[in-house]
Amino acid sequence: MNQTIKKALCLLFAGMLFFQVSLPRAWALDDVSEDVSVADTELLEESAAQEEAITVSSSKSLNVAYHSQAEILAFINAHPAGAYDNVVFSESPSLWNTYKSGTLSQGTLQSALNMVNQCRYIAGISSNIQLNSTYSKQTSAAALLNALNGKLSHTPARPAVLSSSSYNSLYKTGYQAASRSNLAMGYSCLNSAILDGWMFDGDSSNISTLGHRRWILNPTMKKTGFGAASNYYTMYALDSSGGKSGKVVAWPAQEMPLQYFGPYDPWSISFDNSVNRSVSVTLTRQSDGRVWSFSSNKADGDFYISNAGYGQHGCIIFRPRNLNDIYSGDIFKVQVTQGTSTIVSYQVRFFSLYDRATALATSSVNNKTTTLSKTTLSSVTNAKGKKITVKWKKNTSGSGYQVQYSTDKTFKTGAKTVTIKKKGTTSTTISKLTKGKTYYVRIRTTKGSSHSAWSTAKSVKISK
Repeated sequence: MNQTIKKALCLLFAGMLFFQVSLPRAWALDDVSEDVSVADTELLEESAAQEEAITVSSSKSLNVAYHSQAEILAFINAHPAGAYDNVVFSESPSLWNTYKSGTLSQGTLQSALNMVNQCRYIAGISSNIQLNSTYSKQTSAAALLNALNGKLSHTPARPAVLSSSSYNSLYKTGYQAASRSNLAMGYSCLNSAILDGWMFDGDSSNISTLGHRRWILNPTMKKTGFGAASNYYTMYALDSSGGKSGKVVAWPAQEMPLQYFGPYDPWSISFDNSVNRSVSVTLTRQSDGRVWSFSSNKADGDFYISNAGYGQHGCIIFRPRNLNDIYSGDIFKVQVTQGTSTIVSYQVRFFSLYDRATALATSSVNNKTTTLSKTTLSSVTNAKGKKITVKWKKNTSGSGYQVQYSTDKTFKTGAKTVTIKKKGTTSTTISKLTKGKTYYVRIRTTKGSSHSAWSTAKSVKISK
């Protein structure tokens, strides 16, 4: 196949991330066979050329910008975005009677953009991505179509309620944008979809390619847009107006905040060209010398090579088995080899943003530094009526609390937050839970926009 045509097709199919749809991990898509077979065909055509694949990097170290922990903290403070920032519309979408896509508020758009730029800055690539109003309008229409259909699709069917010709433009706009966007549903907000969905990408439908993460960390991206309707979220992904790449992009990055990466997240290294399937990866933890080895023949965990062209062309993906926990100060060495040659070697050092902020969250209030200490959970118990009673010790360093609960012990999926506005309050009740499910609960101190680190989580099973 002509290589120019082949690359164009690969990018097109990569954009139609039907099997790359990001959902809360408990959810799954059933109708994925058609697009998976398309992508598989593309990969099969490339497999014959794998023996002649270009060596992924002539450099033995990452060629992205290095940012210190202090620089990362400063960038995040200058570009604030909370993982659970509320979604606010300047014009709400309408899903009944007169159907129309909504417009996200400037604050919500800026928060989502900041979240994307934070991730890119940490990774060492361009972090001045700009909002494009056309992209946001298009992705808003895509979110509406998926919400009306009640399912995610990069090629959404025309909803019956939009059968009137007066909706032709809306459907065309949304259909085209759906094939060019990251899609998600079921998350508590847009920023959660970005961080806990697309940047995680570790569920069974996505881990073999990490398409969403690779689009967000595409070095050639310059512009994007966001949309939302109900709990459906979209991000324009196929912009490449930022020029050429040539970068080797790793996630987790060389200096990695724990708040952006957990022990169950897959590791990835993406390249601007194909990756030979004969490469091997060695991951070594400095603290105890433990080694995880990965290759196509044998792997201490998940291991994939993807040359499907999501953003950059090639990607090495691995997830160490039984890593279980990552702590602030942990250092890992990553070495990629092909035969006796080292392709790339680098070090990842994890840290907590709270540690960098003098071990406690601090903020300046009336030119005085306010220090917020952790709040301690006393008990988490199941109450009658599928409820949880949460109790904690009073903490006078802040003005209130945030209680977070989820069926996911990592709190990356489906986490919900209850805000307590009075520091004297020491208990709350959470209702409308699911019988038979185990819930994990944690708490942190708050004051204004500042907060402490989360407490150690407690778990409880709903039995009554």
